Amino acid sequence: MSLAKKANTETLNKLSALATLLSSLRDDNSKKSGPGSDATTTTSENDETETRQCHLSHWRTLPDDVATAYQMMQDGAQLIKASSTKYTLVGKINPDDGVAINNDFEKGAETLTTAILILHDPVTGCGSSTRHYAREAGHGVLNALVALINDFLNDESADHETATVKTGALWEMCDIVGKVPKGNRNAIRRDLFLWVGECQETFEEFKALLDLGVLAVGNESGGDFAWDDFCAGVTEDQYTEKEIEVAKASVALVKCSRGTMNVVLKACECVGAQVSSSDDNDKKQVLLNWINELFERAKRVGDGVTDLGVMLYPPLALDVTEGCDPLSNELLAQVTLQKDSLLNVHQHILDHDDAGFIEMSEDVTEMCGKLRCATQKRFHEVMAAISKAHTI
Repeated sequence: MSLAKKANTETLNKLSALATLLSSLRDDNSKKSGPGSDATTTTSENDETETRQCHLSHWRTLPDDVATAYQMMQDGAQLIKASSTKYTLVGKINPDDGVAINNDFEKGAETLTTAILILHDPVTGCGSSTRHYAREAGHGVLNALVALINDFLNDESADHETATVKTGALWEMCDIVGKVPKGNRNAIRRDLFLWVGECQETFEEFKALLDLGVLAVGNESGGDFAWDDFCAGVTEDQYTEKEIEVAKASVALVKCSRGTMNVVLKACECVGAQVSSSDDNDKKQVLLNWINELFERAKRVGDGVTDLGVMLYPPLALDVTEGCDPLSNELLAQVTLQKDSLLNVHQHILDHDDAGFIEMSEDVTEMCGKLRCATQKRFHEVMAAISKAHTI
C-alpha cells in the first residue's frame, strides 16, 4: 500500500467517526425512553423518543462560549478549504507528497466537530434551530471532504478528472459554514421565513388549480381530452364540482397559516426586544421560554402546511369507510390537525401576559385575534363542504 493510500484510508476512518458523532446529536433535548433505551433492543416501541425543548439562554447577543464556537467552526472550515486546493494540485502530480495535508484535513474536521458539540451542549442555551443549522453545515463539509479523498483513493487514473469538481463542491460547503445563522434569533427567524415561503408557494400552487375552475363533466373518470380543451388550459388536474368547495376552504386555511407565521415573527421580535433591554436574569429566562414555546408551536404549523398540501392534489380523498361519519375522512383529519396547531399558536400569543410582564404590541394581538377567527371560520367551511360533497 502506498504512503498516500495509507494516509487517505486513515483520514477517512477518522472522518467517518466524526460524521457518526454528528449524526448521534439531537437538535432538541430528546432521549430514548422506556425499556427501548437499551441499544440491544429492536422492537418498534423502542424507537419512540421523549422530546424535551431546548433551554434558550440568549436571543440577540451571543454569549462568549457560543461566539467562540462559531469562530471555531469558521476556522476549521477555512483550514479544510485552504488545504483542499493544495491536496488536489499535489495529488495530481505525486500523491505521496501530499500526505502532510491529511493532517490539516483532520485538524480542521476535528475543530469543526468540536465547535458543533459545544453548540449542542445544553449549557450554551442554543435552541433546536441553532443546533440544526450548525450540524447540517458540519455534515456538508465532512461529506464533501470524504468525497474528495475517495476520488484519490479509488481512482487509479493519473488525471483525476473529477477531483477539481469535488474540490469546488467542498469549497461551497466550507463557505456555507460562514453563512450559518448565528444564535437563536437568527436561526429561528430563518426557519420562520422558510415556513412563510412554503406557505406562500403552497397557496399560489393550489390557487392556480382553483382558478382553472371545475373539471368538465364527462372528464371526471379520466377520459381523453380534446385538443381544443388542452389549448384552452383544461386538464385532468382540476377539481370536480363536489371537490372544489372543499379545496377552496382548505387553501384558505393555508393562507391563515402564512398570516400566522408572519404574526409569530413579529411576536418574537416584540418579546425579544424585552430580552435585550432587561437586566433581570429571571425575567429574561421567562421571556426566552415564552419565545421558545411559541416557536415549537409554530413548527407544527409549518410542518402541517406541507402535510396538508400533499393531500390537496386532485382527486381529493373524500371517501369514507362504509357506515362511518362522512366527516371522518383523511383530509378532514389533516385539516383538523392544522386548525388545532394554528389555534395553539394564537392562544399562546393572546395569552402572552400570563407571566404579568410580557408586553405585546397592539398590532400583533389585533392581527392574531383576526387570524384566530378566520381559522375557525375556514375550518367550519371545510366541514360543511365535505358534508355537502357526500350529498352531491
